Amino acid sequence: MQHLSDIDKDRYLLSFFADAPVRPALHVLDRFNYEIARLREATAQPHVGMIRLQWWRERVAEIYEGKISTEHDVIPDLARVVSAFGIGRSDVMALIDAREQDFLLEAPLTEEQFLEYARATHAPLLHMKSKIAGAKEKAAAIDTFAASYAVIGLVRAAPFHKEQGRALLPELFPTSVAPHNAAMIESVKAVCRKMDEDVEGLTITSRYLKAHAVFVRLYLKHIAACGYDPFHLTPLPFLELRLWWAAEF
Repeated sequence: MQHLSDIDKDRYLLSFFADAPVRPALHVLDRFNYEIARLREATAQPHVGMIRLQWWRERVAEIYEGKISTEHDVIPDLARVVSAFGIGRSDVMALIDAREQDFLLEAPLTEEQFLEYARATHAPLLHMKSKIAGAKEKAAAIDTFAASYAVIGLVRAAPFHKEQGRALLPELFPTSVAPHNAAMIESVKAVCRKMDEDVEGLTITSRYLKAHAVFVRLYLKHIAACGYDPFHLTPLPFLELRLWWAAEF
């Protein structure tokens, strides 16, 4: 079983802003998310990926029927978390359903399609984790931070998606995803500025979600400083220290 720190360093880092007793539960949900999110890159044919998503639906359905499969090591852990924290079946299923778009979306995406994909693939996860972390923020605020976190991830992953022959940034074909490409830079600039506007002024009281807000703002500034070109993004220096300082003070 892979540790979350090896497969999703950012979410592992953010988990330290939740209370220690609930961190293992957050890690379970993030590991589950990793398994369904990686299906697009792990399967050569879309229909195979859809079959795997259906397999996950059936295993989750069994959890809520009291049948715990041992076919994957995350399933028993997921069963314990949803039971302990009262996570609804529809919340888990929404996360799986959103991943169908990994096999259905075709470039170029409209900005509306792109933003809905970002929200749908991340908001259910952040809602479940916020419940576990005891966050009391309104659903709309959680949706906003989930979408902005996803947009940052999609911008950072653009070179990787390019290698797969995919373009998930709005209004772009894969051929436009290239260093210094003006259309790509304008696309990234537009969605990042929208995210910046959306998160501006949101009031956050939960320490866990405040860390997400700081993470989002730090990366939006960093992407702008790198000229909105995903191929020129460098590691964000002193991320851990800057995140801790801003979230605490």
